Amino acid sequence: MVTSHPFNAGSRNPYPEYYCYLNSPDADAIVTARRVWGTRTNSESINNNPPPPSPHRGSDGPYPAGSAVYNVSLSFSRNTQSYAFGTFSCSASKIGRKFTTVSNILMTSDVYSWPADGLVTQTVNTGDTGVQIRMRLSSRRSVRRWYRNEASYLFPTTESAARGTLSFTTVQKYQHEGVYEAVTDFTSRPRGQPRHGLKRLIVCSCRGGRWGPPGCNGMCDECYNGGVCDDETGKCICPPGFMGTNCLTACGGNRFGYSCEFQCSYDGDDEDACSGLQFCLLDPFGCRCNTGWKGLGCNDACSEGTFGASCLQECHCDGLCDRFTGVCNGTCDAGLSGDSCQMECSGGYFGKSCLQECRCASHACNIVTGDCSGQCKPQWVDAYQCLAGVENVTSSKANPNGTSEVRCVTQVHRDSSSTLTVYLSRQSDHLERTGIELMEKISNASTETWIFTADNVRAGDKLYCLVFDQSNITVAMLHTTVIEYDLPVFNSSSPTLVSATKTSITIRWRSWDPDRDYGDPPVVAYIPYYRKAVSEEWISGTAVSPGEETLEFMADNLEADTEYSFSVAVVREGVNGAGPRGPPANLRTSCDDVVPQNVIAYMDERTKQVNISWQIPDNIMCTSGIFFFFIYYKIEGTNQEPQFLTKAEGDVTWITVNTQMLGVGEFGFYVTLVIDEESALSERSEQLVITQQGIIIMHTSV
Repeated sequence: MVTSHPFNAGSRNPYPEYYCYLNSPDADAIVTARRVWGTRTNSESINNNPPPPSPHRGSDGPYPAGSAVYNVSLSFSRNTQSYAFGTFSCSASKIGRKFTTVSNILMTSDVYSWPADGLVTQTVNTGDTGVQIRMRLSSRRSVRRWYRNEASYLFPTTESAARGTLSFTTVQKYQHEGVYEAVTDFTSRPRGQPRHGLKRLIVCSCRGGRWGPPGCNGMCDECYNGGVCDDETGKCICPPGFMGTNCLTACGGNRFGYSCEFQCSYDGDDEDACSGLQFCLLDPFGCRCNTGWKGLGCNDACSEGTFGASCLQECHCDGLCDRFTGVCNGTCDAGLSGDSCQMECSGGYFGKSCLQECRCASHACNIVTGDCSGQCKPQWVDAYQCLAGVENVTSSKANPNGTSEVRCVTQVHRDSSSTLTVYLSRQSDHLERTGIELMEKISNASTETWIFTADNVRAGDKLYCLVFDQSNITVAMLHTTVIEYDLPVFNSSSPTLVSATKTSITIRWRSWDPDRDYGDPPVVAYIPYYRKAVSEEWISGTAVSPGEETLEFMADNLEADTEYSFSVAVVREGVNGAGPRGPPANLRTSCDDVVPQNVIAYMDERTKQVNISWQIPDNIMCTSGIFFFFIYYKIEGTNQEPQFLTKAEGDVTWITVNTQMLGVGEFGFYVTLVIDEESALSERSEQLVITQQGIIIMHTSV
């Protein structure tokens, strides 16, 4: 329910009016309007106040599809201001749904008494004590009568009531709930022009924090940003401008509704659009201005340090907060957290923005100061009220089975440094210091740092900082968990062959690349490995620095014509930094040195071509076999080196050469063979002389 000009019931331009909003599930409900109570003029008589007109359903506006908005216009004629003065309601009924009513309050701007807190409703709980309804009075006036719900007037029985404050010892719902009128002693105003103040007291059926009458056994959830717990359902009724189960979601200054689905203007960014509007929700919430505004007319902006509906929420941060959302631009005050710094610290944290961790159990920790009332956490010493103990423990990352540096930082309190001793242990229930060494102790006014090394550690190992008192009893402990480096390894790159002889193989590999390969840098070396067969042990070569111009390694003293596997391991810094061997490459040494024998060259009388034949030594043994034969020739009587003539496959031992390939001259022939590499030249064959007529004369070889 939204009321325009709620503090201008006597205004003609514009007329006061109010709107009844229904969201999509209830848009088809039947809506009615009525005057809740008859009100009085200063003559103290109950006017025959007419009812409001029937609600009129609007056809357009900044409303979401499927919703419904009804308008009730409170126009008036001369000297009938009481027509728009008082408390009015919207009621909605629908089959299968609960009948609901929302009420507002309108007053004239020239009243002689008005709510001192600027709010036309006040919500309290059954059983509350010391409740007061306070009215401010214009100059030199006092309250002559207090009325409640058209009942007979109540004489002020105290000086305080006459001055505008009505007090209740213990509030009860049916005895005290209702609309209160404070009528002053001024009686000369014309009839029909009411000048007295109105305030509606809403009394929840349960005591504070509970819901579900009559037993009221339910515990209300926390409602933030000014939300109110519904004493019937236990759910939060969120103030205008906020939504959500706990009213934690701020919607800005131009939105309202259960899901902030309605806007005050078409321009969604106009945060001043809701100024001058009074928003009333279901009981027990009552009426408020939209977020960011306050006052009976809802047209005063929140002052610095306040925000929310009717500016009732305080900013709890060291900077300014947004008056519409409450979001702080600084750190929350001690004991509070959240965007608007309204949520109390929980989960064992305290201090500004709840960033500090308590040293004791949550319920024993002061959320503002962090002071403990016992029940220290295991890392803190009970004898020193949790002010001494292990503040922090860290361990350096280590290679598998390597060495980790562990730092135990202890908090010192008064004489604790002389009564407490710190050890590093591999076990929590007893002292186990194998492979652990204290390297250094650094002391200052408030802390001591104990620096240890622990060798042969693996990922997941726990190392405990144990604090012993003078009786050698463990009084505090805190542990760290070791994290391992991932040792570097080549993902898919094998070494490549540079050269091979009968007794050696030289390999080369690329640099380890963190983007292509696996593991953590930095790399400090490479270790080449080789072995003769899978069944034999790997042999490690000399480590190669990553700064070398070429990354190569030569394995010598190898067996001829034998296959070897080669692999390279990458080494990162630190103890045990060598990673696993990378993908292997299978390479073979060369065969024994052999050359073709008995090279013979002669002429084929039928074809007039030169036939060249040779023999393979009987003792040749090479796993790979012979790949090719290369045939060379040399022109005798010249200094020319033998020239390549042709190639033959490795499974033949003769070849025919056309004399036209040679020309005229005296020739000698040589043959080489190729296994892993080309062999030396064979002995020369017999000399052949080729004339222009193609006559071939064979000479005995020299």
